[in-house]
Amino acid sequence: MSKRLFACFAILFSAIVHISAQGATMPFKMYEAEDGNLVGGATILSMSTLPTVPTVQLESSGRKCVELNATGESVTWTTTDITNTIVVRVSMPDAPMGGGITDSLNLYVDGVFRQSMVCTSKYAWVYGKQNLVENDPSIGTPKRFYDMHRAFIKGDPVHAGSIITLKKEVENTAAYYQIDFILLENVGPPLPQPANTLSVIDYGAIPDDNIDDTQAFKNCISACQTQKKGMWIPAGNFHNGGSIINATGINIYGAGMWYTTNTRIIGGRHKWNLTNCTIQDLYIFNPETGRDVTLGHDSGMTVQGAKGWLVERVWTHHCFFWCSGTDGIIRDCRATESWADGINLNNGPTVKVDYEGIRLTAQNNFIVGPGDDGIAINSQNGGGVAANMADTKILNNTSIASMWANGMRVAGGRNSILRNNLITDPSDGSGIRIGKFGTVGNPCESVLVENNLILRGCGIRTTYGHGGITVADTATATIQSNTIIDSPGIGIDVQRCNAVFIGNIIDNPSLQGFLIKSGSIGSGTFTGNTVTNLKSGQVAFRNDAPTTFTVSSWNNSWQPTGIETQPDNTDNSLRVYPTVIQNSLYIKGLETNTEIMIVNVSGQVVLKTKTTELVDVSNLSPGIYFICAENKKPVRFIKK
Repeated sequence: MSKRLFACFAILFSAIVHISAQGATMPFKMYEAEDGNLVGGATILSMSTLPTVPTVQLESSGRKCVELNATGESVTWTTTDITNTIVVRVSMPDAPMGGGITDSLNLYVDGVFRQSMVCTSKYAWVYGKQNLVENDPSIGTPKRFYDMHRAFIKGDPVHAGSIITLKKEVENTAAYYQIDFILLENVGPPLPQPANTLSVIDYGAIPDDNIDDTQAFKNCISACQTQKKGMWIPAGNFHNGGSIINATGINIYGAGMWYTTNTRIIGGRHKWNLTNCTIQDLYIFNPETGRDVTLGHDSGMTVQGAKGWLVERVWTHHCFFWCSGTDGIIRDCRATESWADGINLNNGPTVKVDYEGIRLTAQNNFIVGPGDDGIAINSQNGGGVAANMADTKILNNTSIASMWANGMRVAGGRNSILRNNLITDPSDGSGIRIGKFGTVGNPCESVLVENNLILRGCGIRTTYGHGGITVADTATATIQSNTIIDSPGIGIDVQRCNAVFIGNIIDNPSLQGFLIKSGSIGSGTFTGNTVTNLKSGQVAFRNDAPTTFTVSSWNNSWQPTGIETQPDNTDNSLRVYPTVIQNSLYIKGLETNTEIMIVNVSGQVVLKTKTTELVDVSNLSPGIYFICAENKKPVRFIKK
């Protein structure tokens, strides 16, 4: 291999690593229920098309779940790693008059009973089409079917290769258990108290007594601020409610998200309001039953500050992160079954220096089942371009099964980046929506949406978009190298915008690959995009606004003979056509008898040959490949 070809291969390998890096890296393993072994009559509930109202399948990861509805039914999985904890996402019936039920589900390891897992539907089940506050079943149109329950597995750690079983037996009296997935994690011992910290216990907080510790926390915070020390919350369950807890300029430590628990008390505001703080290693449980203060609705925490802040390894359940300020980072966190966004990066409720929304980053976070956007850039305040949010980054996060709004959302902002995220199964809006907040939010001046993987990326409410990605509200955006698979609507929904679409792959959309909707105004550049496996009667690209939306398009899969319409090859890339092939690949711009390599997404060289123009790829398996030649940038293509 020549040095120049090797250098090209190195660039390609870096690109492959980049492409395969979507989503958060977490210390647990996720096991889908439908991939387990079903025993005793357990059944898979699935869906083939979008329903008209919410269903448990629609709100499920993978749009499938396993139902246990009779004694003796079970689902099993073979573990791949050692574990000592389990999280179960399960739907159980509501009580006849609302309010949920509490029951159990039996857990076995290698056929030996370990424990009954307590499960409840108290914090699920709301009704009505347009709100998240009604708990009365007579209203109709139920939604929010799931909750997640966690436990240490009793007995010895469960080793790799063991059989985990969830089983409905006589004592498990719920009419059914609809299991979405489990998470298995091997959790280490609790963290020790850091140096130079004050413990909340020394200020009157008592763990595990179910009594309000709010005043003890406030007293400890006051002492920490005065003495310039950190705050320590040891292992145990501490409660607070009735008022907001404020802290400024301190570091807050827990013993770990499986050890330190903060349980909120319903009956007024209860959030933590942190300015220029760091907080890490704890779990926040909010017993909320609907999106109203009287039902427990509040942030897990609001974090802000002009001097920078950090939130890491914090797990919120039924509450959310509301983040503004400057130079703030939220990373390695989890937000499960919240009643609002999982993480909202914003420029505050009012125009204020501590709320500016400059250089905020959300990285490597895991979101499941939020009651609004999974992660949002929310630039509402500031009066326009000058005070817009700037330089926001959403990197390597996972957003699963948003039950309201979108998997991720960009509402305003300048120079934002959404990169390497995994978004799956939003039941309401789009996988990613690009635009602004309402009619008065700041504009989306510029955003790069790159290398995200979107699976089954839209839901049943089409008002604000119906695609794996939707671009609207006069946004200026670059949509590049994203992969959208099995969209139950449009692949990419294009509305009023000025956008560039480069190198995106759309596979098996239910409707069009790209649709520029009627009434759209703006312009779009489309190049190197691939649409495959269209349904009968659908098209890869359609412009329903030809007089108001200007299109420049070349070298897309729906233009297999349109190579002549490409601009000059000034970026030194190969020009390949068609980009979706069965037998032969044509390459434009090679010198005579040039050595080329074809590499799969795992980085393996599957073909090496010399050619001037034509390459026979008939022996390759179907999939995504890259072609590489000396002094040329790699090009991606699909073998059908």
